[in-house]
Amino acid sequence: MRYSTEISQKFSALLLAVAISGCAVQPSVSYSRIDASNPPPEKLTDSYFLQTTTITISKAGTEKDGSGKNIDTLSVSAVPTEYPNFKLGINSESSWLGSVDTTVNITKIENTSLVKTIGVQVNDHRADNIKAIGGAISSFIPVIAAFSGGDTLSAEKLPWTHTTYTTIDAVAPQNRDTFEKGGYAEPMTNKVTMKLGPLPPNARPISELPRGAVHDFVYAACRDAIIEFPYIQNTGATTESRMVKKIVKISDPRYFERVSLPVKGAISTHSECGISVTNDPATGVSSGADLVNALAAQGKAISDAISAAKK
Repeated sequence: MRYSTEISQKFSALLLAVAISGCAVQPSVSYSRIDASNPPPEKLTDSYFLQTTTITISKAGTEKDGSGKNIDTLSVSAVPTEYPNFKLGINSESSWLGSVDTTVNITKIENTSLVKTIGVQVNDHRADNIKAIGGAISSFIPVIAAFSGGDTLSAEKLPWTHTTYTTIDAVAPQNRDTFEKGGYAEPMTNKVTMKLGPLPPNARPISELPRGAVHDFVYAACRDAIIEFPYIQNTGATTESRMVKKIVKISDPRYFERVSLPVKGAISTHSECGISVTNDPATGVSSGADLVNALAAQGKAISDAISAAKK
């Protein structure tokens, strides 16, 4: 009798799961913050740094101005680098009564803890488990491309580099609110200043990192930054100073955004920051019809087993 009750309970649970889930399957992962006060959890698939940004100003070449003088052409680029204050731990999770699990494999950019690719595999055992008591989908997700590479700036002081999070952290308390709203330009070095653009509407403070199993990839929020600086141009006989202004995209790891992990597809980053997602419709996951057919095929066998157990 006890055997028949256990079979009935397990099969009922499967039927209920089908009804509740609508047969939907998504990759499931959980996140944890790792720093001096928060050691890595015992169960951990991998960990990675969120991106911050290094601004690089370099001389791209020369061109003639309207008067025939040679003037320097400058390149202002924003490239990803590690935000060292904390790491994010990621752990693969199971769902659907343990019948669906997610395998996560992270490849890092060489000599860094920045994500380069994420391999996601959702293992769907639902139809098999229904048969047992009465598919695998693989994708390789490229995430981050390889790195691109006190006095007024001049050609002799180039290339110039500066990491944005050190500037953000250095903003004085009395200027913090205005800076966050884009109304104040914080000095960096060599009279280069940075002014922040608005955060995306879906960005959340890192203190609100999701708890428990989620179906998303978490990455540093992407926002505009206005880089402005005077540049001393040596034209041969004289020197001239001109202002240079460039808007770039930076990663702000004090905030995060999230995108849904595809069951099968790709997540790829843009050259400065941000994420694009493509989905492959051929997931290979058991459909609702597959599950219903498996349930129907096993219904009589389970019923016979229960009847036999009662004799």
